[in-house]
Amino acid sequence: MNHVVSALEARKKLGELLNRAFYKGEEILVERKGRLIAKIVPILKEEKVPKKDILSYSGIWNTKDINIMKKAIKRARLNSSRTIHPL
Repeated sequence: MNHVVSALEARKKLGELLNRAFYKGEEILVERKGRLIAKIVPILKEEKVPKKDILSYSGIWNTKDINIMKKAIKRARLNSSRTIHPL
């Protein structure tokens, strides 16, 4: 079942709309000036979103960049003269 909300209402109640989509399986249409501009749909529980797709949303990071950064951080921690205290 589709619900139509204004862009202003979607901005104010984004958390509520996301919960309705995820927990109740509702589809929410967002309109601005009488035109549909977006659709919030639930993700299937069986569907797994690949990590690469999530990282690519930023437009600057990809999996290769993340792995290079992790290795550099690990190397810096091993070579550091500063004592790292556990939290």
